[in-house]
Amino acid sequence: MSLVSISIIAAATLRSIEYLKGLQRVGIEINQVFILNDEGYHPGQREIDKAGEMARRIITFCRNNDIQVSTYMADVNSKELQEALALDQSKLVIYSGYGGQIVKPFILNSVDSLLHIHSGVLPEYRGSTTIYYAILNNDTCGATAILLDKNIDTGVIVGEKQYPTPEPGTDIDFYLDIKFRTSLLIEVVQDYKRNGCFKSEVVQSSDEGKTYYIAHPILRHIAMLRGI
Repeated sequence: MSLVSISIIAAATLRSIEYLKGLQRVGIEINQVFILNDEGYHPGQREIDKAGEMARRIITFCRNNDIQVSTYMADVNSKELQEALALDQSKLVIYSGYGGQIVKPFILNSVDSLLHIHSGVLPEYRGSTTIYYAILNNDTCGATAILLDKNIDTGVIVGEKQYPTPEPGTDIDFYLDIKFRTSLLIEVVQDYKRNGCFKSEVVQSSDEGKTYYIAHPILRHIAMLRGI
């Protein structure tokens, strides 16, 4: 097993918690967690950390498992986070930030590799809430592991997972999406730890695919009611 060290940039969300728990279940050790606290920031309404509950859960998890943890402003592009990342010795940093943020080059340049699990099949579905658009298009749902670059979901693909169209009424945001992204994250990181590198790296073509924007609540509701 490779001794590659791993850290996580974690927004105060349920997805970040499930990432941490999932990696722990399979014995993946985390070097450090950089929490993005949403105080003073307004992410997507369903991501707001009411009363700081999610941040506290992440901090408690880290302390109970002897993981270094520190808190920063919610903006992933803060100078403070850049300085902390530059000091971190991890070869791989997992990104679990708030939706809608684009990581700027000076943050990308502070780490060796920044791994993100995108909710959607790339390059066909770039952007936000793509699982809903895939359902409405009667298309394949999935998640894609990429190494972030300066553009929206155009980074090198290092893993992909496809799954059936959700049953009507399934909670996509807080159940299915998190479940499948976590599953893919575990598979990709396990391979990375085992081999010391990603077993597959596919460069995307900028001429392919489409970028989607946050789906309107009505479109989300229609998608959730669709059957297989």
